[in-house]
Amino acid sequence: MSFSVTSGETLAIVGASGSGKSTLLGLLAGLDLPTTGTVKLNGQDLFQLDEDQRAAQRGRHVGFVFQSFQLVGHLSALENVMLPLELRGETAGVRERAADMLARVGLSGRLSHYPRTLSGGEQQRVALARAFVARPDILFADEPTGSLDTATGEAVIALMFELNRDAGSTLVLVTHDRSVAARCGRILTIEAGRVASDEWMTAPV
Repeated sequence: MSFSVTSGETLAIVGASGSGKSTLLGLLAGLDLPTTGTVKLNGQDLFQLDEDQRAAQRGRHVGFVFQSFQLVGHLSALENVMLPLELRGETAGVRERAADMLARVGLSGRLSHYPRTLSGGEQQRVALARAFVARPDILFADEPTGSLDTATGEAVIALMFELNRDAGSTLVLVTHDRSVAARCGRILTIEAGRVASDEWMTAPV
């Protein structure tokens, strides 16, 4: 497959289970290695970099929201959100920025709580705060509501789109939910690892 995503775009990747959605997302983020082909992020071919260099690129440019949250269990909500800033070597105002972002997602009263003491919806909101705290150029989200009940999932999706608009980030979202996909400006449908359709929901800028 071959396609491009422009800055500020919102793209949903949909398809049947096993069609390759999550694998594609892992490749786009440089988390997985392809057998062949290239993925360019801001003009840089990710697979010409070694693992540490790819991690550095993700740290500078990428946010990622996982279906299973992927919070660090021994860190508090605040510490989880501080982590990407600390990994970038930032020190000034890190705690304040993380606390502000947790307040944005409605968790100002849960800063010192550990993941095991948070509900699924709260954990995913911490994950959103962690993904957006560094204002990434691009956010990848892999079935971000797959582990949540319907009402909580809808609230998390609404929050994710709100944060993404505020940050001006590009959003690439894997979802099985067509109503979620329809909120994006473009829907890419894949079947057996190939692009089956590429539909603009709104006119590209």
